Amino acid sequence: WAARASSEGLALLKPRRGEVARAASHCAAWRLCTTDHLLVLEDGVEAPPDLADAVAILLSEVPEDYDLLYLCVPERYRVDEKGEGRVARASVPALSAYVVSKTACGKLLELCRGGLDRPLGEAVAAAGLVTYAARAPPVVSSGLASAVAGTPEFCPLAVEE
Repeated sequence: WAARASSEGLALLKPRRGEVARAASHCAAWRLCTTDHLLVLEDGVEAPPDLADAVAILLSEVPEDYDLLYLCVPERYRVDEKGEGRVARASVPALSAYVVSKTACGKLLELCRGGLDRPLGEAVAAAGLVTYAARAPPVVSSGLASAVAGTPEFCPLAVEE
């Protein structure tokens, strides 16, 4: 994508091989999506035993026409954890752990086919997709911090009154 961006006069940092490989692996996952939702976890993200439950709870709060739900959110991009609900509209340049809709997989493949002028996470965040982030992310990348969160603390269940 660097060659294409350069030929079109776009300013960009020269991508490292790892960035190109990362984009290619995400594209491969999106291409293979055959279900309504695709869970993507990069290397360095460990899934807590209750991740499936946490994801189900979070997905219950996003609208049907969502594109992407970020499950791993770096501290500087966190949305107010005390706000209403478990998810909030947000765009985050972090693709360590996320759920993407089948429809969005096609949109993201088109984005990549059109050429990338920045790292994949930044391109996705700027693509105008309907994106949400967990207010209290259920997983943390080892690249961001060496910790994995469990559902009770990071994605609390509703308390019955």
